Parts: sequence; C-alpha cells; structure tokens
Amino acid sequence: HAEKGQINAILKMKEDTAAGQHEEIILKSFHAGEKGNMVPDKAVAVLSGKGLETLKEKFMEFGKKENLETAFDLNDYSLTITLFGKSAHGMEPYKGMNAAAKMALFLQDIVRTPFVVFICECLADDHLGEKLGIAFADEVTGPLTVNPGVFRYTQKADATITLNIRCPVETPYLRTIEKLNETTQKFGFDIEEIREKKPHHVPKDEPVIKILQHAYEEETGQKANLLTTGGATYARFINNGVAYGAVFPGKENTAHQRNEYIEIDDLCLAAAIYARAIYDLAK
Repeated sequence: HAEKGQINAILKMKEDTAAGQHEEIILKSFHAGEKGNMVPDKAVAVLSGKGLETLKEKFMEFGKKENLETAFDLNDYSLTITLFGKSAHGMEPYKGMNAAAKMALFLQDIVRTPFVVFICECLADDHLGEKLGIAFADEVTGPLTVNPGVFRYTQKADATITLNIRCPVETPYLRTIEKLNETTQKFGFDIEEIREKKPHHVPKDEPVIKILQHAYEEETGQKANLLTTGGATYARFINNGVAYGAVFPGKENTAHQRNEYIEIDDLCLAAAIYARAIYDLAK
C-alpha cells in the first residue's frame, strides 16, 4: 500500500590532473555498473606504475579474503584487475555485493585519488546514507536506502558516480538534496543531474485495499498482510492504485535479475486471485 520515492543523482568530479601523478602506482581507469537501479556485480580497474606483479598477488589475496572471484591481465605497461560481486535490485542494495565499493576498499591504500577516497568514506558498507548525511526513516516505509549503481573514472578526465536513492514516504526531499550536495562537494563532486520521483501511499482503510485483501484471502485461505516496497510500479499513476502480487510469501523474488521466473502453480493461483479481484472491484 506504499512505495518509496526516489532521488536519482549523477555526481561529477572535475578533472584532477594531479591525482596520483606522484605515486608509484597510478589509477588509469575505474569502471563498474550499467544501471543506477542495480547493484554492480563487476568492477574493472586499470593501473600502471611500479610493482604491478606484487600488486597482482595482493589483489588475489584480497579476493580470497573477501570470498570474491577475481581476474587480472598483466603486461609490461599496466595491470587490469576485475572483481566480481553480486547483483541485486537497487531498492534492496543490502541483498547484493557492490563490486565497485569492494574494489575501492582494495585500492584505498594503493592510490589515494579523490574518486576512490569518496567511495570508501561515503559509500562503502553503508546502504542507509549515514556517511552521506542523508539517513532517514519513517513508520510507513522504513529507512532510506542508497545504491551507487554506475561508476566511471578515467585519468585526466571527468569522473561520475550514479546514485539511486529510495526515499520513505515522509522524506524531506529538499533537505536531503541539500545535505547530499554538502557532503559530495567536500570531496570535489558536483551534482550534475538530479531526478526526483515522489512516493506513493494509499491508506490501509481505503475500500480498494479491503477488496484486494478479501480476494487474496478467499483464494488462498491465508491472511492478506499489507506490504510496502522500495520499488516503483505503475500503480502510482492511479490515485488509489497499488501493486498487487505476484510473489507469494516464502518464494524467491527474482525481479530484474538474471533468469527471472515464476512457478507455474503460482502463476495459476495469481490468475485466480486477479480474476476474483477484478470481479469484486467491478461490482
């Protein structure tokens, strides 16, 4: 009966030609993620400088320690390292393993570029926006969540990070954006682009809610507990619209993930519930 809103922000770091130039190892590029609303499951960094063979060994040890898959490509001029995490929907970033954040944690003692420092100090191991200064929660939809979904860095060029922030119903949007801007500017980032999506909330005692609950209970024999979600659905285009189905209690939710599926028995039961709901709503 309620969906969180969203703040989608692209953070841009201005060119920093000095960063890393006096270090033994230089970060040439850093790339992870394709969509802001997905936890990136792969991060690739390219480094150059001295001691690349030793760095390769450290990276492999890091992967074993973190129980993460790694890959590398070493030549005379550079070392390309790849770290694999676990993908998840951006509304539940804590269910995934952000490969970019883990890669930055590995790099933090090797290259101290503002890009890597920002990831480590403001994004890594924090899904609630506490390090960004934007943490918030309410009784309807719970806590605000932050998913850093896309990372792009090239030496001597602009760098960007895309944030997908899921906002509780009562979130103060203006203040949240102001705090985000304050924090990111301290690390040399500007908010280049920002898009807002307001939350959607239908009170529990609305007639449409009662009808939908009744249809579920009649077909399943189970109590219809109301839910809230960090996701955004087409329900928000109807004043009293709500997302209804189709994942049953105890079943895996594979929405937006690889090999998304529904069990045939669940599909048939969902169809029966929908049919009853449509009939009751029509009356």
